[in-house]
Amino acid sequence: MYKKSRFNLELKHNSRSFIYNAYTGALGEIESEQFDYYSSDLYERLTDIEQWLEMGFLVPRSLNEIKLMKLSFEHNRFRPDLFLTIAPTLLCNCSCNYCFQDKSPHTMTPDIYEAIEEMICHQLMHTQNQLPISWYGGEPFLCLDEIAAFSQKLAAQIGRRRLQYNFVTNGTLIDEALLKRIQCYASIRSFQISLDGPLAYHDEIRVYKNGSGTYQDIIKNLPRLAKYGQIVIRINVDNHNLDTIEELLEDLSQKLPSQMKAIIYFANIQRCNTNVKSAPERYIGPMKFWESRLKLNRLAQRYGIKVENLPTCSMGCTYSAQHAFVIDPQGNCYKCWDFIGNPDYIIGNVRDYGNIYMNPEYLRELSFNPYESQDCPQCNLLPLCKSGCLATMNGDLPDMQERLSCREIQNIFRKCIKAKIKYTEFLIQEEPNENIS
Repeated sequence: MYKKSRFNLELKHNSRSFIYNAYTGALGEIESEQFDYYSSDLYERLTDIEQWLEMGFLVPRSLNEIKLMKLSFEHNRFRPDLFLTIAPTLLCNCSCNYCFQDKSPHTMTPDIYEAIEEMICHQLMHTQNQLPISWYGGEPFLCLDEIAAFSQKLAAQIGRRRLQYNFVTNGTLIDEALLKRIQCYASIRSFQISLDGPLAYHDEIRVYKNGSGTYQDIIKNLPRLAKYGQIVIRINVDNHNLDTIEELLEDLSQKLPSQMKAIIYFANIQRCNTNVKSAPERYIGPMKFWESRLKLNRLAQRYGIKVENLPTCSMGCTYSAQHAFVIDPQGNCYKCWDFIGNPDYIIGNVRDYGNIYMNPEYLRELSFNPYESQDCPQCNLLPLCKSGCLATMNGDLPDMQERLSCREIQNIFRKCIKAKIKYTEFLIQEEPNENIS
């Protein structure tokens, strides 16, 4: 009647047994007797079989899990929902040397906003779901007045409750009057702000155009922004700042109000565009990043900062979704955030929205199937990887991002899962002479 999920990963920690399922993301400690029954396929002896099924550790014997994943991927690929990332400007009030954008002087004009509104209203005729919009740049806060006017017009067409905004901002600018105005017409879900290390290091890298640092202004603005949406702090990691991250975490633990409950995560700086001018030796590379991230996660926990150790199953991104678009200030549309400003990856213009779906570049990108690899369907960690970044696997931005082998990716995921076991509720304290296999 039942069988073990092909996506189970079984781990031992000292004398304790754990199972992680890469599809559901469930991680559980299994009592010795129950693990013996599971290992011997004596499922009828397991207690609470419904929980085993709910966590995905067991599945119906007739279930083809690879086909289920393919169907889930295709379902998400062809959902009628619209997902937009809009960059109203590529200009910025800062001058960070690793920024990949070309700082085009173009700022979105009223006719582009109107074309986006028309596209949204046309597409939302086919769905009653919410519309998530990520405001990107450049620095989108340079255009808050225009975003507020656009939001007012759009809310009148589709209703405020459907508009869900996320802002990717450098955190140095704030206009509470305009944020309050925008909040009248859309729900602001989050603000993502990047930090590059503690004050001394951050202020060498993330600077205003006059060369002065931005750290103190960002820290000061975080509680003010938190009144309007969730704060998400992205800590950029590179070869030069690894030894300074603990100082940053300590500073954040002291300066961020506890009630703010910011989400903090570590990110790898990559050379994703030829516009990047910073030195190549700065980039840490994916393998060293993931190795370092496990240590950084433990440091964060030491300072009472919650971070997520486990990778999660994803059913795609803007690259693989039929109605997901990144729109630049001139109305040009792309299928990936890293493509913005690169004319090679333009799939059309929002002013001629209908023709995008017949564009050869759009069709090439959208039709890429991560399950066509001969080796990937045999891997029990496939739900976490999807064969890697879809754009990179499909041959886009060659030589811009370092690629990992399958074995390296598998090792990374295994280490993440082991770290979750070692440093969460399963083990209140680290045990001496621990051995995870």
